[in-house]
Amino acid sequence: MNTLARDFVEGGFAMYPIALLGCLGTFGGVTGFVLALVIGKARTLWFAAGLMGLGVLAPLLGTVGYVLGQQAVENALAQVSPEDAELIRMAGTAEALTCLQYGVGAGLLPFCLGVALVGLGLVRRDPATA
Repeated sequence: MNTLARDFVEGGFAMYPIALLGCLGTFGGVTGFVLALVIGKARTLWFAAGLMGLGVLAPLLGTVGYVLGQQAVENALAQVSPEDAELIRMAGTAEALTCLQYGVGAGLLPFCLGVALVGLGLVRRDPATA
């Protein structure tokens, strides 16, 4: 199994919404940013705010996945021998960190694109003004 597939399996259920948000933020953000550069203005300030929201939500879901993974590790440690506990804790923590890493990675580009749209002044504050 390749690394990406293994990481996705290790991350558990939280990887599904993280992947969805990453795809939405990346494809929508890049498309919107390029259109804003070509046209000269983004649709509204809400577009940039939405991108930044996706950029914050993905790491938040990654944090939730990490916490749930750590809870599963701690629950499993109650049922193993003490000499194996430290090895299992290290391996479980590494697997739980996968959600956090992918969450931050999925949110980085949309957040940066949203900030760039606002910073470059490529957003309209009022949709009525064309």
